[in-house]
Amino acid sequence: VRVFKVQICKFPRQLFFGQILLVYYCQMMHFRKILNIVFISGLWTASLATNLLAQNPARMYEEAIEAFNAQNTEQGFAKLDVLLQKYPEYEDALYARSYYLVEQGYFREALGDYHRLLALRPEEADLFVYRGQAYMALALPAEAEQDFLYAWQLDSTSLEANLALGTFYLWMELYADAPVYFENALRHHPQAHEANYYLALLYFLEEKHEAAFAKINQYLIAIPEDLEGHRLKVRILLGQRRFLSALDVYKNLEKIDTLQFAEDDFLYWGQAYYFLKMGRCSVLSRVARKTSSSRTVVLSWQNLFSAQ
Repeated sequence: VRVFKVQICKFPRQLFFGQILLVYYCQMMHFRKILNIVFISGLWTASLATNLLAQNPARMYEEAIEAFNAQNTEQGFAKLDVLLQKYPEYEDALYARSYYLVEQGYFREALGDYHRLLALRPEEADLFVYRGQAYMALALPAEAEQDFLYAWQLDSTSLEANLALGTFYLWMELYADAPVYFENALRHHPQAHEANYYLALLYFLEEKHEAAFAKINQYLIAIPEDLEGHRLKVRILLGQRRFLSALDVYKNLEKIDTLQFAEDDFLYWGQAYYFLKMGRCSVLSRVARKTSSSRTVVLSWQNLFSAQ
């Protein structure tokens, strides 16, 4: 067996420490390179994430809607504007911006979005209805009627198109043209209870009180809590000179603690009392002419006002 002796070289102390420093320096430089690589990689990743977020229209749209839901309207519009600058044909954003513009009363600004949407979807009937409603708000009835009619031609079963045309002719006082559209809406959409309300209003304006009364009752059976429906019913009852029945409507509504009456309600309420008393007064005057007893008349007056 051969034995090899390993000779350990003895380096000077200065050289030994120099080697340690050299190794340490090389390690530090390598570590710095790694740090630089990690740092640059992190910046690139963050930049990429930011770019991806900026290029993600769905997320930008969600943020805009979240702003509107938080009642931050200005921020919501700003986000939709930025989104539509980058993606001018992003339909959800166009729908949302036009909706909130109309809600805020900016009808002319909403028209621009409707024009763009119709360029993308020229066969969508509801879009013509929405643009027509904006025209109506801007007092442009000719343009509104044209859009409503075109919507109906695209889809004669559309609830929105039928209600739009019916209410358009109702407000334009073209009463003969309106009923067919409300009836068509009910034919294709039996749950379209608002059509019965508009028919009741139409018949009331035409002084067809019996037909109006039947329609408003149908409406209130479906939506009994609607104050506007009860208000119209009172007007119809006043037209029929059924003053006690009109007062009964308000007496029943008084029992609803959460109900807030408007000025019109007090007007109709007062009319019911006034015409009821006037009718009773005319009866009393006839009684007074037929009797010589003034006490009978006085007692009758007392009964009249105590009953109220």
